[in-house]
Amino acid sequence: HMYQYSTCRMENSYYMKDLVSIIVPVYNVQKYLDKCIESMLKQTYTNIEIVLVDDGSTDGSASICDKYAADDERVVVVHKKNGGQSDARNVGLEKSTGEYICWVDGDDCIEENMIELLHKNLVDNNADISICNYHSRYESDNRKCKDITVKDGIWTRADFWNNYYNENQYYCVVLWNKMFKKSLFMDIYFPVGRISEDAWVMGKVVSNAETIYASDADCYEYTIRRGSSMQTSMVVSWLSAVEACIERTSYFEEEKDYINLNKNMAYIIRTMVNSKKNAAFTEVSDLYKKDKCNVKNVYKKYRKLLSSKTKFQYMIFMVSEKLYGRLMKA
Repeated sequence: HMYQYSTCRMENSYYMKDLVSIIVPVYNVQKYLDKCIESMLKQTYTNIEIVLVDDGSTDGSASICDKYAADDERVVVVHKKNGGQSDARNVGLEKSTGEYICWVDGDDCIEENMIELLHKNLVDNNADISICNYHSRYESDNRKCKDITVKDGIWTRADFWNNYYNENQYYCVVLWNKMFKKSLFMDIYFPVGRISEDAWVMGKVVSNAETIYASDADCYEYTIRRGSSMQTSMVVSWLSAVEACIERTSYFEEEKDYINLNKNMAYIIRTMVNSKKNAAFTEVSDLYKKDKCNVKNVYKKYRKLLSSKTKFQYMIFMVSEKLYGRLMKA
């Protein structure tokens, strides 16, 4: 097994009383879908509802979804015309009836104790969000690697952002290694037509949470697919994440969290520089120009709250991305 810890079986059914909805946006993932759905059906925590949102798949994904729904009443399928990942997530949220929500991507799979572990940590610590660790599997050579280590424990919102802007960013930003109280998503929708939808929504959801429980238990397998379009879409997702971070600046101002406001600004600049260095940059240069203009505006607006170090980074970035890369080793 991937995780190295012992979990005691639930002696009483007290924990099982809560319905957990697992929402899965499905689009042309025929090759991976059986493994994904079967990993959810094998959960040791059995009081689950699996909401498969078929976003107008054109391969065999739709019929795979229907096959499982016919076999297990815990599987609910929604077929809709293609509207993109965010739209599929919004539909899944609407259809789900659980008090708690998890997200799984259709080309990934989960350990059989993931829901049990996340739920137990959430309930035992009276948390609003429960997080577990993950490992990446590279499709090209089936190599698996666990990227980060996290200390188990309770986080405040400030702790969450501290980890986000340090080395645990991926652990924090993605939806799929977490369990949420559904009430956190009240009036929050995924921005249709944007990618990096996790980055847009996570900040808003976290601002509704009081307590977060973080665990190092490795319960999620994230598949990294290789493809020529992947490079371009990766840079587009970086630039979309920059837009989400620009929008988030006002939240840090409201919270008077000036440390993370500065970290957020430094992260924006670093991501812009890395985007420009990427081989696929020429295909996204218009988007980059638009983002750079927005970075200027956000700098002007929050300049009084920025440290001299952040201001210096910004000045170097505006002079030359290459120079920034050399000075800051971005």
